[in-house]
Amino acid sequence: MTNRAWMRGVLVLILSAGSPASVFSAEQSLPKEAQDLLAKASSWQSYKANFALEAKEESGKPPFILKGALIYRQPGQRRLEIREGEAKENTQLLVSDGKVEWQYYPQSAVIYRINNPPEAPGPHRPFSEVKEETVQFVKRVEKNEDQMLRFEADPQPASVKGSPIPVKKVRLDIGEKDGMLREMVMLDEKGEPVLTQQFTDVEVNVSPSDDQFSFTPPQGVPVTEMPPVAPVPQPQTEADKKG
Repeated sequence: MTNRAWMRGVLVLILSAGSPASVFSAEQSLPKEAQDLLAKASSWQSYKANFALEAKEESGKPPFILKGALIYRQPGQRRLEIREGEAKENTQLLVSDGKVEWQYYPQSAVIYRINNPPEAPGPHRPFSEVKEETVQFVKRVEKNEDQMLRFEADPQPASVKGSPIPVKKVRLDIGEKDGMLREMVMLDEKGEPVLTQQFTDVEVNVSPSDDQFSFTPPQGVPVTEMPPVAPVPQPQTEADKKG
């Protein structure tokens, strides 16, 4: 798998319903600081943010970059506009009303439809790409006059599958006021960034219009129906094991 293909796959894991996302089954395993942030993030009815993903290319090549904008409204409604590199127009559009998700690739005239998509990860679920039992609070940091809480953890296997450079740790910077993810950095064994994802201009409890979450396929573009995404198996409790 090429670095670019892996990066697109990470984008799907982070922001869309194309792959199953982990769901915390036992928040008690998280540090107190992380639990407090999750409570804040889950309280917002809607938000919007800009985002950028940057991955290292081979030596001498400029980094590969994806940019875009995200709008989210509970329950599970979202609109994700993505541009690759310096492209002015969207190279991918994802729209979901919570019941049907559309993924549209204008340049290749391809549309995918997913019925009953699972809840997607995003900045409101800052720990969804790491193993919950490995999350550790590191320190408070300040960025652009915003107070952040920094954590480190081991990555979920699905998040780093196919990475051309092995990812050993994930660093997360999360807004102390709103609990929303601001930066996720995947690090190699030397602590060097393999992939960096940033959310900027984050605004919570916005008022998006209903048409932001509706999509009508352009005439003549075929639609491919995708199978429902299987739910992520949850660990059994002691009561479950006893029957």
